[in-house]
Parts: sequence; C-alpha cells; structure tokens
Amino acid sequence: MKKVTREFVTLRQPKCEWKMMVLTGMDRSRIYEGEDDCYDNLMREIKGRPEIVVCSGWLVGPYNEELNRTMIIPWWWNVEMLGEGEFRHYDVTPYADTTTEFEYIVDRDVIEFIKDPLNTLQSSIPDPIEYSDGVFYSVDLEAGKKTALGDLSLKSIFYSVRRAVITLPTGSGVDLKMLNSGLGVDLSKTVPRGNINLSI
Repeated sequence: MKKVTREFVTLRQPKCEWKMMVLTGMDRSRIYEGEDDCYDNLMREIKGRPEIVVCSGWLVGPYNEELNRTMIIPWWWNVEMLGEGEFRHYDVTPYADTTTEFEYIVDRDVIEFIKDPLNTLQSSIPDPIEYSDGVFYSVDLEAGKKTALGDLSLKSIFYSVRRAVITLPTGSGVDLKMLNSGLGVDLSKTVPRGNINLSI
C-alpha cells in the first residue's frame, strides 16, 4: 500500500460513517473503448441489472517526482453481487496511464453525501486531490488553482473551490457564524480567488 493511500485513509476515516477499504487486483478485464467518464460508465453497467451496484471512492495514482505530487482522483466503479455474501469489484473505465497499478479506495460516504438533499452540490464528482509535501489540496483543473484542505471531510472536499471564491458584500445580511458552522471554515478569513481488503 502506498504511503499516501495510508495517510489519506487514516485522516478521512474519522470523518466517515462507513469503513473505508483499500482494494488491490481490481478486475479490469472488460474496458469500454474511448469512454473515460467513470460515472456514465457505471450507470450504463447497472441499467437493467439488479445484481450490479454502484461503488464510490478514490483512485490513487503514482508519485510524480518531477511535480512532487500524487493525485487522488474521485472514481466510480461497479460491484457485482454474486450471492451468499460474495461480490466482485470491477472497473470498465479506461485511464490514460495503462502502465501503472492504481490503488482503489472504497468510500461509501461519497455516494451517501451526494444523495443527501441538504447538500447543494454543483457536481456529483468533487475535484481531484493533490498530495504534496504532507499537504492535501483540492485542485480546480479549469481554473488551474489548488486549495489546501483543512481536513478530509466531504464538506471540505466538495465545497473547497466554492469556499475559495466566496465574497460577502458589506451589509449582505449573511450570518457568517451560520455559514462557518455549515462549511466548517471561517469565511471571514477566506481570501477570494480479486479484491483484497487491507486493514489500515
């Protein structure tokens, strides 16, 4: 298991309702040609197939020595229920780097967070996370910016980019204390801008 994987799970697990798992040996024997959208692909897989369910989590990439970082990508894949407590994780989505063995982290809380109507999300997929020099960052690929994550709760992960660009005009009547408790951050200080389960 990669050091970054262990650290990510160690810091995120206390924020989770469900136990996280690290998977090795992901079944990738059947890959969709040219379809790189993992969410759309898993939805195609479950259509009309009650034995296939959705799995949410993270894909941990290789360490990039030149950029001094490891990317952790939000990822979706499928689980086939085989009966009598047996199941098979499999991923049909291609990724560009076919030479690297990625590590998969099961994080069921992601899908539960998305389903919660109290969470007003712009997307069902958060921005990727960068790990560099002991710090986790949320990376806004479109803007080319990254924001250090105060913690690895899903509120921090999903709202990090929005949090970084919030501006509150004077006299707006917005209760900062209420917003702070909801997002877990002090906005008044924000500057605009075969599977094996491994125990951790």
